[in-house]
Amino acid sequence: MPGSHETLGQRKDGSNFPMSVEVKNILLQDGVANVTFVADITPRKQAEAALERQVASQALLLEVSKDFNSIVDYNIDAMINITLQRIGEFDHNDRSYIFLSSEDGSTMSNTYEWCAEGISSEMVNLQDIPVNMNPWWVEKLQTQEYLYIPRVADLPSAAQAEKEALQAQFIQSLLVVPLLLEGKIIGFMGCDSIRNEKIWPKENIIILESVAQTIVKALQRKRFARALAASESYYRTIFENTGAVTLIIEEDMSISMVNSEYEKVLGYTKEDLKGRKWTGAIPAGMVDKMIEYHRLRRIDPGSAPLQYESQMIDKKGKIREGLFIVDIIPGTKTSVVTFVDLTEYKRTDRALKAISAGNVAMIQAEKEYDLLESVCQRIVEVGGYSLAWVGYVQAGSEQKVQPVAYAGKDYGYLNKLNITLVDPKRGRGPTGTAIRTGQPVVSRNFKNDPSFKPWVKDALRRGLKSSMTIPLMADNQTFGVLGIFSDETDYFDSKEEELLIEMANNLAYAITSRRARDNCDRATLELAKSLEKMQRILMQAVTSLGTALDIRDPYTAGHQKGVGRLAAAIAQEMGFTEEQIEGITVAGNLHDIGKIKVPSEILTKPGKLSDIEFEMIKTHSQAGYEIIKEIEFPWPVAEIILQHHERMDGSGYPRKLAGEEILPEARVMAVADVVEAMASHRPYRPALGVDAALDEISSNRGKLYDDDVADACLRLFREKGFQLY
Repeated sequence: MPGSHETLGQRKDGSNFPMSVEVKNILLQDGVANVTFVADITPRKQAEAALERQVASQALLLEVSKDFNSIVDYNIDAMINITLQRIGEFDHNDRSYIFLSSEDGSTMSNTYEWCAEGISSEMVNLQDIPVNMNPWWVEKLQTQEYLYIPRVADLPSAAQAEKEALQAQFIQSLLVVPLLLEGKIIGFMGCDSIRNEKIWPKENIIILESVAQTIVKALQRKRFARALAASESYYRTIFENTGAVTLIIEEDMSISMVNSEYEKVLGYTKEDLKGRKWTGAIPAGMVDKMIEYHRLRRIDPGSAPLQYESQMIDKKGKIREGLFIVDIIPGTKTSVVTFVDLTEYKRTDRALKAISAGNVAMIQAEKEYDLLESVCQRIVEVGGYSLAWVGYVQAGSEQKVQPVAYAGKDYGYLNKLNITLVDPKRGRGPTGTAIRTGQPVVSRNFKNDPSFKPWVKDALRRGLKSSMTIPLMADNQTFGVLGIFSDETDYFDSKEEELLIEMANNLAYAITSRRARDNCDRATLELAKSLEKMQRILMQAVTSLGTALDIRDPYTAGHQKGVGRLAAAIAQEMGFTEEQIEGITVAGNLHDIGKIKVPSEILTKPGKLSDIEFEMIKTHSQAGYEIIKEIEFPWPVAEIILQHHERMDGSGYPRKLAGEEILPEARVMAVADVVEAMASHRPYRPALGVDAALDEISSNRGKLYDDDVADACLRLFREKGFQLY
């Protein structure tokens, strides 16, 4: 039964623990029999699950950033509320909210809030709260770091006022991050856990911090938009206080005025810009589009977009990426242009996309070289970097660093690296330093970096100007490096560096785990056993898979075995072959294995399921199919699992198959599943009994359930005295 499965291991003291196993079949040398081996792959499964969580969290952050980047100003409040809901549901919080400070900073009010189902709102009760009522809280936030309270009951005596206020709201755990605007706290964003105490992982805290700063920028845009709508006098009264680069553009495209933010971001003084054309600040490839927008806007303001993404050039010649917001001053042909600088966001966005794509490659790649090549390609193609390469430290006295994979603008550059750690010059560059110290090395400008001198000419000829070199480590030893290059100087910022380091750490783990798996594969070839043992291990693994779900969901313990037993009896009554009956029995014992991927709090929920919760339950058929499909059973077990909730009239799921489209075995499983489920106790209702279950089958015979299967089931119980237990 090749593939990976969940099962139970046994400790030395006899107690059990959950573990993942990988089952492999090999062919004996005489070609007579297949042999099966089992290896513990729990650490790899946990790592893959962690990578999947990272991909999901990074996708959430990218989605939030994209939405705020494209939304119009008057929809910002609605988008903030949607974002609070996304964060709350993603992190399974009970309440997510934002408090904003008053203009004078003396009070704070609960301005935005999302509550999970069954959780009451506190917004009305938390308005105009004096800041001095919570001195401990305020002092912690003034450090501009997040405030994490895993257990409210453990707050110190200095936080007595805060403790009483939180307990009055029945809050057990909470996480709060400050909202910072130009280094000043304007409020905070938080999440509460009310129904139980909660631990927030570090990566979830990072996501909350990133979302908080995205929301701060949106609030700043909202303030700007309100001021714009308030009065024509806005252009002069708050021109210097927009918080973004702002220009006044005349009809002839000359710049007549800029604010101090222009000088701060782009480096030009107001004197530098006197008489200068607007197009001089725009990259050449975008000038024609800007001129056309300028012309159309003066003919009909609605014929050109009011906001769009573009670029500006700073005084050093560097490209700044951002969002243009343009409007015509009423009664004139003069434009007010605001440039929201998104350069750092774009870099972080690219890094996030690269790390997400890289994580997917790490999960999918089977061979080490394919993994390295795929990660390098995605760093370049998705992240927008010029060159990415991986090098390994070779054994031997010279400790040469050998490139093993790359993508991007190499043009023979890597062939000239010639990095040897013992060399006094070529062993002291960014690569050698990263390997020796185990720390990342950023070279921001090759021309000004003395350690990069041996390679500077070759790099500059190929347009490479800066780099980040990150060590690849296992067991506190560096075995290689990941090098990432840019064609711009000073390209890497601190947030981007953190994300790329995280990706390199994931890559190092993926490499070592694949090597361990390959070693395990080679070892299994030496452990050949008999066909009889293979069959025994196969059926034990099937039993263990079913037991894994029973342990996780005690309310339906034995359900799978009961369904398998009843389905086999129905199949026998209908004249199925022995081989088919055996396959139906195995499928019955595994048909709900996909519920392993459904949160246990939903499986064991005593009350009625919400629509969202029920939709999550419905995914178990597809999930079970994905778990089982790679196992080479001699029966269509995976397809039976996938189809056991399909109905004859096409009203089932997940494919809405109908009639003959449904496997005969799956039609048998559908009836057996309904009868056993209705006759048994569930968290949300008592057992309905066998009679009620048979009435359901009888009344929907020919509509939901196959005629022949329904008749066979009814005969078993009503004529032949079949007992479920």
